[in-house]
Amino acid sequence: MEIKGNSLVKSFSVYTISGILSAGIPFLILPILTHHISTEDYGLLANYKVIFSLVMPLMGLSVAGALSRMYYERDKIDFPVYLSNGLILLLINSLVIGAILFGFRATIFELTQISSKWLLAALIISLGYNISLMILTIWRLQNRSFSFGVLNVFRSLLNFGFSLFFVITLLHSWKGRIEGELIAVLFFAVLSVWFLYKGKWLKFKLSKKYIKDILQFGLPLIPHSLGAVIIAFSDRILITKYVGLSSTGLYAVGSQVAAILLILFSSFILAWIPWLYEKLKKNNSEDKKKIVKITYSYFAILFLLAVLLQLFAPVLFRIFIGEEFQTAQTFISWLVFGLAFNGMYRIVVPYLFYLKKTYIVGIVSISVAILNIGLNILLINRSGAIGAAQATCVSFLLQFLIIWFISGKQFKMPWFSAFKK
Repeated sequence: MEIKGNSLVKSFSVYTISGILSAGIPFLILPILTHHISTEDYGLLANYKVIFSLVMPLMGLSVAGALSRMYYERDKIDFPVYLSNGLILLLINSLVIGAILFGFRATIFELTQISSKWLLAALIISLGYNISLMILTIWRLQNRSFSFGVLNVFRSLLNFGFSLFFVITLLHSWKGRIEGELIAVLFFAVLSVWFLYKGKWLKFKLSKKYIKDILQFGLPLIPHSLGAVIIAFSDRILITKYVGLSSTGLYAVGSQVAAILLILFSSFILAWIPWLYEKLKKNNSEDKKKIVKITYSYFAILFLLAVLLQLFAPVLFRIFIGEEFQTAQTFISWLVFGLAFNGMYRIVVPYLFYLKKTYIVGIVSISVAILNIGLNILLINRSGAIGAAQATCVSFLLQFLIIWFISGKQFKMPWFSAFKK
């Protein structure tokens, strides 16, 4: 399937608009939460998010990634059967993850102060998101960016509405935020299964071959996924342990403001990967030069956006964030540039996914994650909560540089000659 020259720009535009709308809704809820939830309760919400962020990739087994990879080889396989086996794997794996959470519930509570009830919520919400991700992946690969955007935006709107109801009307504090998300995600998970059925993407026939293929793709990526989560979220647990829940709440708010940068680069990567895979498949030298030029332009724009967000952060805090959370802006500089490095990593790592060398990504991710934990402990004890932001920034920088170097060795690209005539 040939992709037209303007498809990357068109898809990026739609993904960016829908990304701003869907990601902007949680940002709009931030001032409401910071005016109705204490810093300590926000710390509990942040710790719940850590658990959810760990469960999400473990639950997903990178099934969506396997679908992305095999979609371009669907003429060689029965793709609806492949997808259906992925769905079966998700359902079975939810029971496995649930048993693990139940077995370690006492330890989890000791570390995070999150009870079993909310562990179950994290499990159900993770399953719902992973099911929805299947139809979103299909639409993205079909360049149906509008359908992708509509589902994402309406899910965020429903999430926003129910969260406000539970937090403000029923006064459920941090728990209301989870209750609102649970209802929204469950509704759209059911809707996603219906879309898969209507699109004739479901064909239930158990296939050991397909299950093995999905696991061969996904299992090596678990260290990668866990590594990414550890780098991004373990700092909350360590701040809770060494500084306190109130500081965790402040840090979480700072992280959410810094995450504005995620909107643009995540939207671009959604459009980038299908386009990149098509170009890599053709193995054309001119296409490779174009890819490198776009990548360097992306680096420059991302860095510029990081600088701008850092400069305008005080204004955003004055307008949107509650008085009790104003000191959270001290974390912004380190977090924003850390996310910029993470955005750079995301544009160079797909080469290894394309080559199916996911084990390399896993080894690097888990190694950097272990280093990140050590840096967090060292810097938090030395400098307080700001040390966590510094550790995150350094870890994302190292992850980007290592993966860029390795991907350059594994898949030759004209990184130093693209601009030569």
